[in-house]
Amino acid sequence: MWRRRARGSARRGAGRLPRRTTHRSLPFEPASRFGSRAITFLPHTLIATPTAQREVANLVPDDPILAGSLVGGVVSWSPRTLQYAEVVSDAYSPSPMIRIVHAEGLVLTVSPDQLLLIAGLGRLKRADHLAGSDRLVTQAGGEATIARVEPVTLNGPLIDIATAHMAYDAFSGQIDTHLIVAGGLVVGDYVLQTFQATDKMHDHMARRA
Repeated sequence: MWRRRARGSARRGAGRLPRRTTHRSLPFEPASRFGSRAITFLPHTLIATPTAQREVANLVPDDPILAGSLVGGVVSWSPRTLQYAEVVSDAYSPSPMIRIVHAEGLVLTVSPDQLLLIAGLGRLKRADHLAGSDRLVTQAGGEATIARVEPVTLNGPLIDIATAHMAYDAFSGQIDTHLIVAGGLVVGDYVLQTFQATDKMHDHMARRA
């Protein structure tokens, strides 16, 4: 049975979320069983929805979100209902993260095993495996050049979200509708992140340089 992890603190002070995130009762199994840490976004990370960019901390299940599918190597976007959103990690516990700065000056900070779509490959790569030669994909389908990738340690709550909820046995291995936009870049949701090291995801993963 999937066990819910500790939720973010609601105490006043640093790390306090503008709104408590909730989630459905899900059949997810522990990410650690599949070799993933699966803790992803900082509260103020902007997520694309059909009408606007919204901070991930303000998203809850049943909110609309943009979900992507690969069609002929191009991401096609459609509205979908968010099925999972959970605050994880204590607000005052340090977490290892990866800060990705791309040439346009935008910054996305995610957990080391967050998956990002690589331009020209149609495959996903972990944040901590990115190389300077990799090109990331923007919501509009353009390529984002990486200026630098750096490890950082940050205190504060972190948030997971997914466009669907499922146990591993129900996961088809397809990444369609599990692509989302975070900080202007195409990334995988919690489902893909959790199952990334399994056989079902093998063909969708880019090799580490």
